[in-house]
Amino acid sequence: MRFADAPWRRVVLVALCAGATGCASVAEPLEAIRQAVAAPAAASPAASAVAATSTSTTGPAAAPTTPEPEVPVSPTVQRAYDDARGALRAGRVDEAERGFRALAKSEPQLGGPHANLGLIYRQAGKLPEAVAELELAVRANPQQPLYFNQLGVTYRHQGQFAKARE
Repeated sequence: MRFADAPWRRVVLVALCAGATGCASVAEPLEAIRQAVAAPAAASPAASAVAATSTSTTGPAAAPTTPEPEVPVSPTVQRAYDDARGALRAGRVDEAERGFRALAKSEPQLGGPHANLGLIYRQAGKLPEAVAELELAVRANPQQPLYFNQLGVTYRHQGQFAKARE
């Protein structure tokens, strides 16, 4: 099993993202991971696939690492997104995939459902489908750096190193 295929890769990605956002100590990225795992319902389907905020116990709270949603999201859509993310966290991948696919179809302007589908497909080894979904996520929300990062990682898995660098 390669490092990127390990089940805990998501935790490592959150830690790396938390570290890159200016956390001052090693404890702060760990706290960011705990918060991302404990309170993922705060994520918006328009904003991100991975929601991580950094809160320091020694200083003021940092701003969220993900930008605000570009598209207003109804409570019904937010609830459906939260349900799909909950299913994914609980290991019910098929249920999560159905939920994200329904959201991507009904709300194609949102990047979060496409990004999550891309991650699900990449984990399943469906790289062409993962690239297609992540490209849709990038087009839907080009202000979200995590989408570009995940797309680059997926390109790398396909051996498209020049595209991954872009």
